[in-house]
Amino acid sequence: PYSEYYEYEMPDNSKYREKQEQPFAKKIEGYFKDGKPQGVWKVYDQFGKLFIEIPFEKGMINGTMKEYDNVYPREEMDYFMSESEYLADSVPPKKKHYLYATTEFKNGFRNGEYNRYNWLGTLNEQILYKDGFKEGKAFERNNLAYTSLNYKDSSLDGYVRTYLTLKGKDSLL
Repeated sequence: PYSEYYEYEMPDNSKYREKQEQPFAKKIEGYFKDGKPQGVWKVYDQFGKLFIEIPFEKGMINGTMKEYDNVYPREEMDYFMSESEYLADSVPPKKKHYLYATTEFKNGFRNGEYNRYNWLGTLNEQILYKDGFKEGKAFERNNLAYTSLNYKDSSLDGYVRTYLTLKGKDSLL
């Protein structure tokens, strides 16, 4: 049977618990047609959870690639060691597996939106791509600030504006 808790001995005799490690690819499922990947390939993490979904068409990524992640409740000590209460996102009461990012592909290149989400499903970052290059408006946000920027041929183009989003203290940086 599958267990969600593993403990490993490291070369330096220290141990780590796989339970709260970042996900890594452990199993891949997919099909080949004429020697090329075809259809939706699925990558599973060390916990058996879906990690990445990659749509292939004639060997090229085509469609929406989806990436998943895990978020864990904080231990009491983490609150004393955290950088800032404003930067810290809320955390779930128990481990949660969630959609972390989506990326649009066409003919093997990023083409369209890249979207990154937090565990609550809130959009935290968006970048537009054209033929594999960052192109157009983009934004990033967290609990402290919101940043708007623009790309041309994957280079920043124009002003980068960051706004504080603290209640009652909104301002342009």
